[in-house]
Amino acid sequence: MAVQIFYEYHFNKEENNLEKIRDHLIENYVIDPTKNPTSFRDKIDINFLDKILGNTKFDQEKIDQEIEFFCKKDSETDLLVRQILRCATAELKYFDEVPASVVIDEYVDIASSFFDKAKSGFVNATLDSLAKSFRQN
Repeated sequence: MAVQIFYEYHFNKEENNLEKIRDHLIENYVIDPTKNPTSFRDKIDINFLDKILGNTKFDQEKIDQEIEFFCKKDSETDLLVRQILRCATAELKYFDEVPASVVIDEYVDIASSFFDKAKSGFVNATLDSLAKSFRQN
């Protein structure tokens, strides 16, 4: 959800702040379109989401520099890939309690739902490199 919030924020900075976008997405979050959106709200860890959003936004310039260090191809880092990498990098840096392999798997799954194997493989390799630079596990 953090990736989706930042993606939408990129296009609506003037009209909406991050919190408004977050609130709107939480209010309308749907996993199964045949069910009422309110039935999914309790599945969202809002505190964890807010920490990812806060750390990503606060440290975005540094996060972008860290991503750039491992990304040799600018063409690979289109907007959605960049948002995926930003949120994952924040999680790798600031959430030691979440194993790096879990963070990588979750964000590669997100990338796989939008991109082909080559681009999701790029996300995997980049996150693997970032994880090694931040963590020992």
